[in-house]
Amino acid sequence: MTTILNVIWLLFSGFWLFLGYMLAAVIMFVLIITIPWGIAAARVGGSASALRARGPARVAVCAERLLSSGDSQ
Repeated sequence: MTTILNVIWLLFSGFWLFLGYMLAAVIMFVLIITIPWGIAAARVGGSASALRARGPARVAVCAERLLSSGDSQ
């Protein structure tokens, strides 16, 4: 199931976010004053294209722990 979700993420979101952030980074590198923001945009673009195998699962586990710890008090 995670493989299917990773492919869906890559096709519909990850690839387009990657292209958008990389395009913004190139434009920022051309404008010399914005090079630090260009570096940040390139890093965000790289992470946008990464496959998220356990990301939503970790969020769900953390949310369950937070909700259950509030009930025990």
